[in-house]
Amino acid sequence: MKLPRKSKQWLREIEKVVDDVSKQLEGHEKVSKAQFEMVLSVIADSISKNRNIEKTKILERSGEVVDALAEYLTSIPEEKRDWTGITAFLYMKFHQVLGLINEYQILKIFDSKLPFS
Repeated sequence: MKLPRKSKQWLREIEKVVDDVSKQLEGHEKVSKAQFEMVLSVIADSISKNRNIEKTKILERSGEVVDALAEYLTSIPEEKRDWTGITAFLYMKFHQVLGLINEYQILKIFDSKLPFS
């Protein structure tokens, strides 16, 4: 398993998963539970492919990630919530709960301007 060395590489990965999620959610104003589970699945697929980790191992940690998402969403104003930010948060949080990166590394990655925001 190889992690990107540079923030730009991380951001390209995140941009790709954001695009994949956006395609799946296209035309939906509200997201149902099934669609949210699909979002988690798309993110897990990407991590599985990029890190060579079984998807089931990734999804086993989804409870922790969803709990963290609830905290994240309450910390930002509603008008600033969007699927780009949510997807990026979920992608990085899965990496964190899997023990692949820590909070400091996440902050370094996002220190540069996101190309898709």
